[in-house]
Amino acid sequence: MEFFDCHASYGPTYTRTLLELPDPQALIAQMERVGIGKALVYHGAAVRGYPLEANQRLITELAPYPQLVPAWVLLPPQTGEWDLESFPGEMKASGVRALWAFPGDHRYLLNKVTMGPVLEELVARKIPLFLKKDWELIYSVLADFPELVLVATGHGPWGRDRYFRPLLEQYPNFYIDTANYELDWGLEALCAKYGHERILFGTATPDRTMGGPLLTLLHAPISCEAKEAIASGNLERILGEVKL
Repeated sequence: MEFFDCHASYGPTYTRTLLELPDPQALIAQMERVGIGKALVYHGAAVRGYPLEANQRLITELAPYPQLVPAWVLLPPQTGEWDLESFPGEMKASGVRALWAFPGDHRYLLNKVTMGPVLEELVARKIPLFLKKDWELIYSVLADFPELVLVATGHGPWGRDRYFRPLLEQYPNFYIDTANYELDWGLEALCAKYGHERILFGTATPDRTMGGPLLTLLHAPISCEAKEAIASGNLERILGEVKL
């Protein structure tokens, strides 16, 4: 079974994490230790540093490592840092097919007023947007852009289903990752009710270690077909549908 981690990063974090992954080699070492073949990766410096510079560093630093797939961190267009006309071509040239947003860290509102044209472009091109667990924000964005491919990451067990199950029911392009979803019978219950097609394997490395989410999926009482789809197939499909 091939594992494709949808939620990983390396580089400076500015906050304490479980692992120190200063460079791609350190991330690959963790992947090899547990048996993860590929990872969708953003640069840690893009969160608390300068995103555009970190995005370009990411492309250069990942070039020797085909098992690491780049994901950029976006910014609002009003300041001239994110060019609405050129970014699809730049993504295509750099092999980028997914974006992250950290509006709190970057001091903007991820809404229709600020990001409307950008989000409309993401919808039209089926570019997935990854967001960490800010449920009010996620509900608001999907209410305005119901066709957006949006992945909610880093949520946990013990009742968080009450946040994301309504979204699974309402929005066909809404996905969750498995990074913190270490809940007995949790994956089985989700697959039984909603299917396995909208669950992505993720680890939240370096905030968490990779072994827990991998072990949870391997031992989940679900079909081999479901495990393979969650482990890599669903993410491969999403990235394959991007139009650049």
